[in-house]
Amino acid sequence: MNDTPWILLDTETNGLRAPIYVVELAAQRMIGWEPEGEPFRHLLNQNVNIPPEASRVNGYTREILERDGDPPLDVYADFRRYAGTLPLVSYNLAYDLDQVLIPECERLGIAPIGERGFCALELARRLLDPVPAGNCKLQTLRQFYHLPERGAHTGLGDVQTVIDLFGVVLQPLAKKRNLDSFRSICRFTESPWYPRRIPFGKHKGRDFHEALKDHGLREWFSWLASSTNPRSAAMGQWYLDELQHLQGESNSFHGASLESEPDLLVTGLGPGIVIYRNLDLEQMRQLISEARRRLAEVQTEYTRERMATDAVQGMNRPGFGGGSNL
Repeated sequence: MNDTPWILLDTETNGLRAPIYVVELAAQRMIGWEPEGEPFRHLLNQNVNIPPEASRVNGYTREILERDGDPPLDVYADFRRYAGTLPLVSYNLAYDLDQVLIPECERLGIAPIGERGFCALELARRLLDPVPAGNCKLQTLRQFYHLPERGAHTGLGDVQTVIDLFGVVLQPLAKKRNLDSFRSICRFTESPWYPRRIPFGKHKGRDFHEALKDHGLREWFSWLASSTNPRSAAMGQWYLDELQHLQGESNSFHGASLESEPDLLVTGLGPGIVIYRNLDLEQMRQLISEARRRLAEVQTEYTRERMATDAVQGMNRPGFGGGSNL
């Protein structure tokens, strides 16, 4: 991964309904996890109306783009020189590439630029599951992990925020999973995957690992796997396969020496003393610790605002300043 060049990009558009026009294209050439050189950023004047709901998100209007935007063909010619044939990555590649850039190139009659890389959003979903921030929206993660504020919902700002997220959060987690090459990350993000907490049905919100001990939950997965709905059947079978894999790991652990599973225990506290670690419990404790820290920050901010409000209200009370009311 450290020597692989690729392109991290983001688009801002005139909306979510086709035809979708790019109004800002931003990108950063990367080597491994690190940015290389100057970023790429252009506004595009597509001579189309910008709906108010889109302007409220990204701040661009038709007047701004007519004044500051460049012709689309010129922008994409510059971007082709910048990106070359490198793989393209974005925080929602299915949107930025499949719904935006590929149709736009077809509409403009130009060849596609670069090649398909991996989706950074899918990488975050898998590495952070279950997501401590509640969801994987980019700005939610930025706030949760206290990353710098770069300009939300601007192309370049979002690119820079993804770089921050890589460096602080995702890169260390990827290394723990032995995702040490660009290709391995692509395979990881493209493989079938479902969240650890069941997303729907009567067991919604439960950790599917509970099916290792809950026969009823495991039977529900078997029922789901036999569904005539292909998506439901695929989901049920995936969970069953994962449970079988987890069961196999558990059996291997019980049949192996304790020292062969350093991730499951702590040793070194004295002769014959072994302390087992419950990784789920440790993760829960970390989440509780983070929640307490954030609560303390909110309480501090509340106290500060309350004191400022009380001071303003005190200034407005009759008699403030020593004057007589008589």
